[in-house]
Amino acid sequence: KDARDGNLRICRINKAEKKLKELSGKLNKYQLKSWEQIDKAINSTRKGIGEFLPVEIIENKTVELVKVGPGRNGKARFGSTVIESAERCL
Repeated sequence: KDARDGNLRICRINKAEKKLKELSGKLNKYQLKSWEQIDKAINSTRKGIGEFLPVEIIENKTVELVKVGPGRNGKARFGSTVIESAERCL
């Protein structure tokens, strides 16, 4: 029974790793943008083997200063509008 359980656990881990690789390609798209959606998808993938397969979500944030008004570039034209974007990966 122990050998059978070990083989079943290995099969489940391999299957979950394959699904997580597919899932990492789908991040930051329509269905998987928020933390809740990503967490729900990861938990459904790791169902039953959560303690054997740790997953870490890495978030890369970028901040851009945008030119607000017309005219030449200068200190007065930048900085009043900030665009933040976050990209998540497994």
